[in-house]
Amino acid sequence: MIYIIKKQFLILIRDKGSLFFTVLFPALLVMILGNMLDKLDNPDSVIGDINLQYIGINTKILPKIDGVSFIEASSFEAAKIAVEADAATAAVQFSERGIELYQGRDSIKNRALESVFRGISIGAVNSEKTFVQTKNLGYNRTMLDYYAVTMIAMIVFMGGGVSGASTVFEERKNGTLSRTAMSPKSRASLYFGTVLSFLPQSALQVICTMLPSILIFNAHYANTIAGNLLLFSMFFIVGISTCSVFALVGLFIKINPTMVIMPAVWALMFLSGSFAQDVYITGFSDILPPRLVQNAAFELTIFGRYEKCVSAIIVSAFVLALSSVLGAIIFSRKAKI
Repeated sequence: MIYIIKKQFLILIRDKGSLFFTVLFPALLVMILGNMLDKLDNPDSVIGDINLQYIGINTKILPKIDGVSFIEASSFEAAKIAVEADAATAAVQFSERGIELYQGRDSIKNRALESVFRGISIGAVNSEKTFVQTKNLGYNRTMLDYYAVTMIAMIVFMGGGVSGASTVFEERKNGTLSRTAMSPKSRASLYFGTVLSFLPQSALQVICTMLPSILIFNAHYANTIAGNLLLFSMFFIVGISTCSVFALVGLFIKINPTMVIMPAVWALMFLSGSFAQDVYITGFSDILPPRLVQNAAFELTIFGRYEKCVSAIIVSAFVLALSSVLGAIIFSRKAKI
């Protein structure tokens, strides 16, 4: 197993193509985007106006809250349709059972609304109190801070997908897997060794994206060393699990994986909102792995919340274990490799 890991690492540093996309491409991408985004305006902004459509309460008893506009709707269903069409921030229905809130896609405004309704529930809202205001998040954020996270996500999903499938595909094509399978070692241990051989690559991809962003362009990730280590750990394990999943695909695919996987992962990233936040499909985009990982990263880097990062690590570790075991079983039983 150690031999396989060492062999794959030597192949990585000797192959110019692999070395470029693993080590140089992430740094080059940081350089290009860093120079493009360095002069752009600060993206931090106030929450802005919140348009809230409501039903089921007398307008005279609604509190006056700075930044929040209450608009009476004909029905709760009509209000929800307005939210889906981005004509309203959220819809709320007041009834004897309590308050039913239907939120839109703007997570920042949603948090502001949750604070407002917590205030309403305890009777704390009054016309003199401001609930919507700018908050100092610790850094004067730049556009590079956003792209620094999305670049890592793109590298680990794109690089992990292509490398995982290509490594197994190429070894099948040139007969390396067949020759390796004839060794005294069990096929399962050989396959696990192949999966573990992606460890150096995954670590290099994340390091070679984070360090240039921080050292050259002063990009900010988490506010603490512990937070940055957690962020690195999350992207690292996500990268390994991605390699493992696509290594499993490499056992079956019969054409060049790059031609299939790169467009597929690119489309996945696009639909996840990695390249444009306006791209969003209700009920679909929110469950895509890149979006979940990016949201976990933003929760940590912007708000200092680590729960989603920990969840992403746990889920990724489970996916890694499951895909590795499944791949080892298939590799062990496959008559023709």
